[in-house]
Amino acid sequence: MKYNIPCVKQIDETSCASANYTMVGEALNLKSDLNDILKVTKSELGFAPFWRWLVEKQNVKIVDFSLNNLKDWAEQGFEKFNSQTDPKVVKFFTDRIKNVDDYQNDLKFLFESGKFSFINTRPTVDLMKEYFSKDYACDVMLDPWLIYGDNPEWYSLHRVTVLDINGDEIIFHDPASDGAEFFKSTSANFEKAFQIEGAELTCYKTSENK
Repeated sequence: MKYNIPCVKQIDETSCASANYTMVGEALNLKSDLNDILKVTKSELGFAPFWRWLVEKQNVKIVDFSLNNLKDWAEQGFEKFNSQTDPKVVKFFTDRIKNVDDYQNDLKFLFESGKFSFINTRPTVDLMKEYFSKDYACDVMLDPWLIYGDNPEWYSLHRVTVLDINGDEIIFHDPASDGAEFFKSTSANFEKAFQIEGAELTCYKTSENK
């Protein structure tokens, strides 16, 4: 297993992202646990403050792939992001962030940091495999039903942490797991799951590990 790390399970419905980010920290050999990350994310979706913490405090570089136009959010505010984004995605963010306007400063910092690259394109399995092979830790936000080969019951985005990729087999931790230590799926399932509106692939590497 490339990233032989324990599964961090969410403690409630709102801590899914923070549990996933804790596993990202484990993959990057950071000294942090779920309680530390919950403080960084303020127990919210927390992607912008978490990424800023990684870049500013942990010397991590980040590459993010998504059709969610974070650059417009950073430069023109959430209302601009709202005006051009699928309503389901907007609701996903606003349901999980107390004040979406607070994220603008963190996003501005990221875009000006020189350690954050944003590519406004839909993530793919090929991109995930490319960056994983370059020793980036990867987490993804996608349709959780499809990665398990199920029919989606409703619109849902969920983050999981990639542990290893062996050909067409993808091994990952799911913070919403009910006891399983890790899961396996296929490239085809992940590719389908990336087709949901709001999907994202985020790749992380410590700056010392170039």
